[in-house]
Amino acid sequence: MTKRLLILIMALLLVCASCLADEQVVVDSFKVHVQDIMQPVLATYKKDAVHIRYFDPSKHGLQGSGHWFKVRNLEPVYSLDVKKMILSCTLI
Repeated sequence: MTKRLLILIMALLLVCASCLADEQVVVDSFKVHVQDIMQPVLATYKKDAVHIRYFDPSKHGLQGSGHWFKVRNLEPVYSLDVKKMILSCTLI
């Protein structure tokens, strides 16, 4: 019985080990996935796009006179830092 259990555990570990990918492959794949997500977002930021807007304080429940202001969209800067997490399991 003990031999069968040991062989079963070894077989399961072998199957699990073959399913797990290399860490760097996972990180690289995730970074590519994030780039695919961020490209449409970054495309909405047009370079040197300037908009003139009017602020009306009465629409926000404030007092005072309104004013015009200039808004410029700057290209966002972002970074990605992937860190390994160590998962621990406790069997009862």
